[in-house]
Amino acid sequence: MNRRYIELLVRCCTGLPLAAQAPAPPIQLHADSGAVVRLHFVTGGAMAARLLVPFAPDSSAWVYCPYGTSFCHAGAQLRRLVTPASAVGTVDVRHGSEVGIGLLKGAGLGIVAALVTCGAEHVSQNSCGWSDFPRTAVPIVIGTAALGGVVGLLRPHWRRA
Repeated sequence: MNRRYIELLVRCCTGLPLAAQAPAPPIQLHADSGAVVRLHFVTGGAMAARLLVPFAPDSSAWVYCPYGTSFCHAGAQLRRLVTPASAVGTVDVRHGSEVGIGLLKGAGLGIVAALVTCGAEHVSQNSCGWSDFPRTAVPIVIGTAALGGVVGLLRPHWRRA
């Protein structure tokens, strides 16, 4: 490489501040107890949690239990975890589920499956033409869309706080 380009690259890179040098701003989130959040830790990794106490920007710690485990249900032995607020880099808040996305993905998969099924029948038995396609496709698309909706219902939808 040409020496002049390398010098230009070095000057540009040394003038940029590194993200690790700047401290992370405090998380500006007001969440009530019972809210479901996904905590992204500064050291790496993430954990879905149900808050046991409210969190505000001036809070010093996150108090939660692991979400989706038996430790968070009433009547079970509650597993209370406390993490300093400075140990959490970013937070996602649960906003419903991905049922709509699941329905769309399931319907799309159903259309592809119906095309493959109809194409295979047409080649082997010459029984499924374009006029018969809706009768073949509708049950397949409804079934796969319903299955996709159930899968989407089980997946939480997250938004960055």
